[in-house]
Amino acid sequence: MIYTIFASVMAYIATNIDDMFINIFLFSTSHSKKDDVAIVLGKYLGTGLLVAFSCLGAYGVQSFIREYIHFLGIVPVLLGIKEIWSNIKGQAGEDQPSVAKGFVLSTALITIANGADNVGVYIPLFASFSTVQLAVMATVFCVMTAVWCAIGKKRTKLPAIATALEKHSTVIVPAVYILLGLYILFF
Repeated sequence: MIYTIFASVMAYIATNIDDMFINIFLFSTSHSKKDDVAIVLGKYLGTGLLVAFSCLGAYGVQSFIREYIHFLGIVPVLLGIKEIWSNIKGQAGEDQPSVAKGFVLSTALITIANGADNVGVYIPLFASFSTVQLAVMATVFCVMTAVWCAIGKKRTKLPAIATALEKHSTVIVPAVYILLGLYILFF
């Protein structure tokens, strides 16, 4: 049991280090508790789907999942283009709803798209787990997702990060989305 918990924690950390930057970015666009809830729900939905895809992959469909999941990179690119369009039309600013507001699905898709490499780690790990071990791993991933979201939210409160994100958000938001999407699509 301890091995399963340790392996699950290590797998989560190793595959989600890059996701911490996405969490910081997403929480920096949040303007209310409702936005925070949408981000957290999206993170759980995305992580849950990655785990489900990986479980399926562990049982034989891994070539399908790994071959096509990179196409989810289109989602962040489209979100970045939407942000650029909003900025051009002059809708950016304090009165504009945040990127995260009402976009649980968008946050989930960004999590999945950014987590495509996670599937490659999870599939062999899950293939070696029993049903009980998979249940333990799912519990560990739930806890780790909460921890990752809390750390991401706390990091947006650091003065240097908060000031930079607030001052340059009209450039940073679309750039991060588009670069993330292109990375997912082509690498």
